[in-house]
Amino acid sequence: MTTTITQYTDWLSEQYEEKKLQINPTVKPTRYEEWMGLAAFYQKKRRAFLSHLWANKPAPAYFRKVMPRTVPRSNGNEGKKSFPPGRIDDLLWNGLTRYGFETSDVVYERLDLKNVLITMLMHYGGLRLSECFHLWVEDVVPWEDGTALVKIFHPDKGRPRPNGPSRREELLNKYGMQPRFEYSKSHTLHAGWKAPKEDNESRHFLQVWWFPRSAGETFNDLWRLYLTYQRYPDGGKHPFAFTTQSGAPHSIKGYNQSLKRAVERIGLPFSKEAGTTAHAHRHSYGQALADANADSLIIKNALHHKSIESQQVYTELTDKQMRAHLSRLSPEHGLISPIKKGLTHGN
Repeated sequence: MTTTITQYTDWLSEQYEEKKLQINPTVKPTRYEEWMGLAAFYQKKRRAFLSHLWANKPAPAYFRKVMPRTVPRSNGNEGKKSFPPGRIDDLLWNGLTRYGFETSDVVYERLDLKNVLITMLMHYGGLRLSECFHLWVEDVVPWEDGTALVKIFHPDKGRPRPNGPSRREELLNKYGMQPRFEYSKSHTLHAGWKAPKEDNESRHFLQVWWFPRSAGETFNDLWRLYLTYQRYPDGGKHPFAFTTQSGAPHSIKGYNQSLKRAVERIGLPFSKEAGTTAHAHRHSYGQALADANADSLIIKNALHHKSIESQQVYTELTDKQMRAHLSRLSPEHGLISPIKKGLTHGN
């Protein structure tokens, strides 16, 4: 098909000598393009059935003129797709289910809670996927407003206690491990770290700012169920929050495989273009704040960006101010908990 289109546009260019009327105007190839054409010729010759009949060198006509190559200017929006509007509830409650328990009315039987919680951290908390895999069990506590207080500590310098050991020291001394970002990308423990803006620069952690606030309440409910019924014992071998059925730390690859199955289960294609890959949820979070007319400083802090446009005034907000702003912006009807949709806690 590509060859046919090329031949057709070449023919059109020959019919219209005036350049402004040509669909596929051509220019003389550069020396590099000639070398590439020569390489392509010999590649084809090696694979040809009657290659012994081919000439040793291509005829001059082989090096056809080529289209002028221009690099399109990026507007910064390529690949920045949000998750399809109106489908997040379907993904969480109908897509991310456990095999064999899809029809159960009990939350901790039906849902694959670890993957639901990770998805919520991105979609309603704005985290990057890799940041979710640095979370320890102790990093999530109930908050006074009914939501879950979630802190993501720097995997190296983070200090959960003001005068306590760093995360690196704890990993090494207690578990014989290193920060997950130091493992090779092919290792199941690998989880990157992009140096986000920290909410506490002395203890090196960033806080999840739930939007809407009701998502933080639902996360709190599901977190308790996850710890009680689905977090498989780690045998004291690691501190990470999300585990596989063997008790090993959950992997980014494992999550992406589960997400793909969940997306396809609810009838959506799994692709970056469709906005159904993991990073789309972070974009959904930022878009939700923008749609609520949140100030650019609020969005910057919520997404833990280190800077905003140069013309903006830099004014840091306190935890109390952030919470008040997000509470004010939250829609009256937010995330509907599966418990309120008819699923039960179970006994």
